[in-house]
Amino acid sequence: MSGKEFFREVTRDFFVIVTFCNLAVFVLGSIFKPEARFGYEAFLSPLIYGVLGVLPGVLMYSNHELKIREVIVRKAIQLVFLEAIMYLVVFGIDGMKKEDPRVLVGLGVSVLIIYVLVPIIDWIIDSREAKQLTEDLLEFQKNEKE
Repeated sequence: MSGKEFFREVTRDFFVIVTFCNLAVFVLGSIFKPEARFGYEAFLSPLIYGVLGVLPGVLMYSNHELKIREVIVRKAIQLVFLEAIMYLVVFGIDGMKKEDPRVLVGLGVSVLIIYVLVPIIDWIIDSREAKQLTEDLLEFQKNEKE
């Protein structure tokens, strides 16, 4: 994968993560802290989470084809790294000790769901692009024969 393709993928993942973070904050906030109100600075949180969400992928980037075992190990490391980062950023070490365990589990599950959904969204987008390219190529070949 070229640097340009990698940057494009990271950027797309960032926006998908930010969207899902907004949804997760809404759902978790509605369940666990419906009375909470925020100022404008709260709009920065999903952007920060988006950057943190793509960070493990950037750190684990490889320019050579990985074996299945290497992919699985890297994905597991990414998930553990991502969960740890999010807990530390959202709660801090002292905050985790004081927080309701249901909120901690909710955050962990949200991170896991987003971690699983991002590559699925990537695959759907890539499949659509590949289908469109194939259709365009077939149309081009058809026009060349005529």
